[in-house]
Amino acid sequence: MPGERKIQGLAGAAGFLCSAEDELAAAGYVLWSRELRELIDIITAELGWLEDSAAASMPLVGPKN
Repeated sequence: MPGERKIQGLAGAAGFLCSAEDELAAAGYVLWSRELRELIDIITAELGWLEDSAAASMPLVGPKN
C-alpha cells in the first residue's frame, strides 16, 4: 500500500516529537514545547487523513474464487 510508508514515517516522527516535547517542557522551554505540540497535532491529523483514505481505497469484499 503506497500510503503505508507515509503513515509509518509520520508515526515515527510523531513519536520523536512527543519525546522532544516532554524533554523541552521538563527543561522549562514551554513555548518550544507548545510549538512541538502544534506540529504533533498537525501530524496526527495527517495520519488520520492518510488512514481514512487508505481504508476507503480498500475493497470491502475479497476477490471471487
